[in-house]
Amino acid sequence: MRLIKRKYLESVTSGRLWGRFSADLGPAEEISIGAGLALDPASGEMTVDKSIKIPATTLGYDGTIIRLTSAVILAFGDVCYIDLSGKVALASAAIEATATGVVMCVEQTLAANTEGVFLLYGIARKDTWNWTVGGGAGILFLSISGVSGNTLAQTVVSAEDNVSQILGFATHATRIFFNPSLIQTVYKA
Repeated sequence: MRLIKRKYLESVTSGRLWGRFSADLGPAEEISIGAGLALDPASGEMTVDKSIKIPATTLGYDGTIIRLTSAVILAFGDVCYIDLSGKVALASAAIEATATGVVMCVEQTLAANTEGVFLLYGIARKDTWNWTVGGGAGILFLSISGVSGNTLAQTVVSAEDNVSQILGFATHATRIFFNPSLIQTVYKA
C-alpha cells in the first residue's frame, strides 16, 4: 500500500467523509486516513481508533481538526481565536477580546483569507520547539505577544488585565498535548 495524500481530511459528519485522499490499495488492505479513522476499501466500513498517535515528522499533528478561514498570515503552532467575522486570528493574552485561544494552526504557513486546517484537540509536534516537560513547568499558556510563531508560553501572565488561559502541556521538548481550556482568569494586581 502506498498512501499518496492524506493531508486534506476535513471531518466526518453523519457518516460522510469530507476531504480528499488517494492511495494505491490492494483488495483487502485497510488504510489509516488520519485523526483516528480507518477505512476498509473492500467493505467501505469506517472505524474509529480512539488512541492518539504521536506524529513522527518535523511538523505534525494528530487529533480533532476543523477547516477555518484565516484573518491574518499564520504558521504552524499559532494559537488562534475566532473573530467577529468568523475568521481565525492570532490569540493574545494581553486583552480579553483576543484571549480565547480555541484552535491551533497546523498548516506550515497559511496566507490571510485562506482556508486551512486547525487542531481543536490533540498532539502537535514541531522539532524547533524546546519545551520544559513535567509538573507545573510543563503547562502551556497563551502568550501576550499575539505574534505569529509566539502564541504559546510556559509562564503565566502577571500584568494588570492580562488573561491566563491554559492551552495544554508539553509531553516532550518538541511535542505538546493541545487541550485549550475555556476557563480563563483575568489578572488584577
